[in-house]
Amino acid sequence: MTAIVAFTPAGLEIAVRLKDALPEAEIHARAPRGEGVADQVFTHTGAHLRALYADGVEIVAVCAAGIVIRALAPLIADKTREPAVVAVAEDGSCAVPLLGGHKGANALARRIGETLGGTAAITTASDLSFGLALDDPPEGWRIANPEAAKTVAAALLAGDPVALRLECGDGGWLSQSKINFAGDGRVSIRVTDRAGFPETDELVLHPPVLA
Repeated sequence: MTAIVAFTPAGLEIAVRLKDALPEAEIHARAPRGEGVADQVFTHTGAHLRALYADGVEIVAVCAAGIVIRALAPLIADKTREPAVVAVAEDGSCAVPLLGGHKGANALARRIGETLGGTAAITTASDLSFGLALDDPPEGWRIANPEAAKTVAAALLAGDPVALRLECGDGGWLSQSKINFAGDGRVSIRVTDRAGFPETDELVLHPPVLA
């Protein structure tokens, strides 16, 4: 679930506009201004944001980024398990992924930017350099060893040779990206439908080819 959280009248107007683009989302607004408009109302900003985050709810907060950061800071512990968080300017000019960029926040920010005619302020290095994130593959794909994504991404960003080995499926999102893969290299990405143990410095991706 996604919660669009608003604190001011201007923020509530943005939340209503976003609801049309994110029909699965709920509007959460500060009482009493949200009554009759929002799906949920709250009285304590920090406590409400922390409760949503602890429950694993994606947060789109229409407010200054600092408000969200200060509220959630005590809870930030494991980026692989925590939900996406995006801060949206009250004039709709920008959407900033604060947490979980590769867990949905970057994509959510882009969607918000398109809806509001603003900018998605993406800061993750792999997205900026290559236009993709190895730990956030297309729908249906699975990562056999997620811990290796960081090693491979670091090698790519450092300009080290990284090989791409396609054993099955359509790996176009990789081969047609901005990444210049090497013919061979100590570090590699392997796309396969086979089970097994990944080699050292190898990221194994499973495409959606089996049912």
